[in-house]
Amino acid sequence: KAFEKSEFSNIYEIIIVNDGSTDNTEKIANDLFGKLSNLKLINLKTNVGKAYALDAGIQNSEGSIVATLDADSQYDPNDLIAMIKLIYDGNDMVNGARSERKDDFITKLFSKMYNFILRSIFRLQLKDFFSGIKVFRKEIYNLMNYSGLARFILFFSKKYNFKILEIPVNHFKRTAGKTSYSFVDKTILSLNDIFTLSMCIFLGKE
Repeated sequence: KAFEKSEFSNIYEIIIVNDGSTDNTEKIANDLFGKLSNLKLINLKTNVGKAYALDAGIQNSEGSIVATLDADSQYDPNDLIAMIKLIYDGNDMVNGARSERKDDFITKLFSKMYNFILRSIFRLQLKDFFSGIKVFRKEIYNLMNYSGLARFILFFSKKYNFKILEIPVNHFKRTAGKTSYSFVDKTILSLNDIFTLSMCIFLGKE
């Protein structure tokens, strides 16, 4: 609905990546095909994780501009329209920052600390590195030469001197489902992310 009422109503596609889910995602997506001609379903039979699921969606996209949106309904699709307009205005990468994040205290505290560490290491002055809503030129992704690292596209945008902009976006309380990451899982993943980023950004191919 957000796209149909926008100026981009004739030039978009929606890609649903079903990452080996055990709910009714595949059935719901298939039921939508009769209503949406510009819908594409990538049905991964086994769960490969968000990182590789994102890659699958981006690799199968046809446009020169890519917009990513988490499927937990915590983000407002209408924000994508404003972000895409900023790409047309000359920006290469637009990141959505959750200005009033509707998560629990521990999640917000951990995120705040992690973002501070990333800003300090990579000298990239953004507030919300791992927000689930981003819009960028596909050429940035094509320069990365690494699989499973689509979530790091902000850092590669800086490495290749693309123009980055961050704007505040809406964020809603999660009403269904729950995260699969515990505090320990998040800590381990964060340390692994920092190591991976350091190897790819500082020591990787130019």
